Amino acid sequence: MDFKIRDDTLIVSGFFRSQDIGKKMYADALELLNIGHAISKELDIVKNISIIHFISSAHIYKEDITDMYKIFDKENIPYKIRFSTE
Repeated sequence: MDFKIRDDTLIVSGFFRSQDIGKKMYADALELLNIGHAISKELDIVKNISIIHFISSAHIYKEDITDMYKIFDKENIPYKIRFSTE
């Protein structure tokens, strides 16, 4: 995790080596935001919080793929899925 203040914004960056983005990324992103809120409250000098979520190896499992397609389509996110047997 990394924290910086730029232009009245607390930037909270989190690096994840591996993450199941179909189920678990949401909770981690919320926790980064909660940590950012706690820090900004203590500092009392920032007006905004920005979350940056780096993932080295993102995973979407087959049982979650239909739900992920729906999200991608709704948000107009282009995708090309490659399934791995690893």
